[in-house]
Amino acid sequence: MRRKIVPAVLLCMATALILGAALVWPAAATAQSGLDPRFEVHLGDWGSGVIVEYWPTLGTLVTVTVDDPATLPDPDYFDQGTTVVSGEDYGFYVGFDVNFLPGFEVTVTDGLTTESHTVTDIAVTEVDTAADVVRGTAAPGSEVVVFADPWEPQGVLLTFAASGGTWMVDFSAVVDIVPGTTGCAEQLDTEGNSTVYHWEALRPEGRQHNPANRHNYLYVGSYMSWADAEAHAVTLGGHLVTINDAAEDAWLAATFGTEYFIGLNDIAAEGEWVWASGEPVTFTGWLDGEPNDDFGPAGEDVVMIWNRPPIGWNDIPVDSLAPFVVEFGAADTTAPTTDAKGYDDGWHNHPVTVSFKAKDNPGGSGVAKTEYKLDAGSWTMGTSVTVAAPAGGANDGTHSIAYRSTDEAGNVEAAKTCTVSIDTRRPAAFAPYSAAAQQHTAIWLHFIVYDAAPNGTYGYVEILVSTLEGRVAMRFRPAYFATLAGPHDFGFRCDMPKGTYRFFVFATDAAGNEQTAVGSNVFDVY
Repeated sequence: MRRKIVPAVLLCMATALILGAALVWPAAATAQSGLDPRFEVHLGDWGSGVIVEYWPTLGTLVTVTVDDPATLPDPDYFDQGTTVVSGEDYGFYVGFDVNFLPGFEVTVTDGLTTESHTVTDIAVTEVDTAADVVRGTAAPGSEVVVFADPWEPQGVLLTFAASGGTWMVDFSAVVDIVPGTTGCAEQLDTEGNSTVYHWEALRPEGRQHNPANRHNYLYVGSYMSWADAEAHAVTLGGHLVTINDAAEDAWLAATFGTEYFIGLNDIAAEGEWVWASGEPVTFTGWLDGEPNDDFGPAGEDVVMIWNRPPIGWNDIPVDSLAPFVVEFGAADTTAPTTDAKGYDDGWHNHPVTVSFKAKDNPGGSGVAKTEYKLDAGSWTMGTSVTVAAPAGGANDGTHSIAYRSTDEAGNVEAAKTCTVSIDTRRPAAFAPYSAAAQQHTAIWLHFIVYDAAPNGTYGYVEILVSTLEGRVAMRFRPAYFATLAGPHDFGFRCDMPKGTYRFFVFATDAAGNEQTAVGSNVFDVY
């Protein structure tokens, strides 16, 4: 399967190789005659770093400067380190909390020896774990060295960027690239200094369903001890993974890669291997020479999938820390449940979006898809649907929305429904009759409101009374009308001074549409 790639937070051990030749430092010495000093600029989403190698004099304070030619002052970044030889520490490493961009100038000097390098635009854009192919970009025609799996000495390939600036290498004959495999792409200048871009084939997020046994699995990237990992798995409703046959072993490698705990252990009795789940041991995938319990008196009592060619099982110390895979063994026969929000029982004069959120039962296979059906339409995959409200009333009315979800095990939820009501047509108010009443008695005003279907009922009316000169005398907001359309009467005690008054009738329907015409007439107080 194809996965998006991001730079990995690591220093690629493969960069300690030049086309398969390991760099080996001599025993401690002050002067290292015959060595060609060089350095590597490492790029990742964690920032950038510089590894200095083969420096002629050990114990020397070396200065690393980084300059962005587009900015001042120069240099932009500065750090120092001392060249050392200790175990596998070649030279020294300096890290920066910034991302070096193509064109940055990096210089390494101790005052006597100086090396410089311009950061290139190399990048890895895709790792295809199904085809064992790595793709990326670089300057057209430039040479690219690509490393896959630092533990595999054959995992080094050379290529050139095409005229369009893209490159591709096929590792299928030498390395099985699985989720979790790391590597890097490197470009060297004429002095042997280089830009190194790190990549990692990402593992899938969330629970993964194995259709062969209908079990679900979850990769947990947190580093824990085996005991803590099993305890965490139990809290999630499962156990550290139990591998019952070669097919399941292969599915796990293809889905999650390697370098994680499984449930096999001989903690209780040395040499008596059991699964944490309590299932019988029916299959093992030990590497050659394993298990060997080869870790001193403490021994090796737990097992992880090991990424040392070939891939296989290896026993390791019980207090080791590693990621792990949880298996949820019970077959999933329960459909997910979906909730909808964004709808109500009212009328609306604007588009209404209804969104859906699905969840599977604890220990289930996970939600595979959510789909909806608007009115008499077909089922459509999606997590939201919008009911349009075009002007002119073309979509006015009550619309039915059915929705449901399906999990990875194929369980389909019974469809649920909700409704959305649209009304964009505006009411109209009329006051065809005048009125009259004696002062300090009741007066009744007569008016008519017309509101077209579908929302021919429900709304509000406001009545404003003013003098003929336009001064507002009274304002009334009668109660909500259960039947907005049709003739209405409104009465009140007429205590204003004698004279002629004008009244206005305003109407708003339940969707919030205001009247197209205002009803108006007069009444006399005598």
